[in-house]
Amino acid sequence: IAWLMGYHSKTSTAIRETRLPYAQCAQRDTDESRFLHGGDLAPTYQTWFQITNLHVWLLTTRYRALPKTHGRRYVQELVNHFFIDVEHRMRVTLSNKAPERVVKGYMREMRDQWAGAGIALDLGLIGSDAELSGAVWRNVFAARGL
Repeated sequence: IAWLMGYHSKTSTAIRETRLPYAQCAQRDTDESRFLHGGDLAPTYQTWFQITNLHVWLLTTRYRALPKTHGRRYVQELVNHFFIDVEHRMRVTLSNKAPERVVKGYMREMRDQWAGAGIALDLGLIGSDAELSGAVWRNVFAARGL
């Protein structure tokens, strides 16, 4: 009966299979303060977004190595989990009374940051170590000195 309900469809499988890897990317580590202070990063929503975005990108590069029929679905569902979480955390951070237009504006900005970071990291991956480290420096550390 699960098959008839679509439980074992390729999309449903991708949704289930990407949930745990995303949850592990997005969780706040108990030793997070050491990482944040070592990198001189403030414990803000933007820091969480950029670090989680980096982890999501690492997973998407792995999923893109899968056969195309599976890889595309897995990447899409991972990104869906990411943006559902981004919106949820944004609403919690802004408070539930934030106007919808404000949330939508920030979501567009987060989408642009996600796309820009993805392109920069992809170019760094096929380029040199200096290009990849530059992309991480610009996106995670906001291109500032440590």
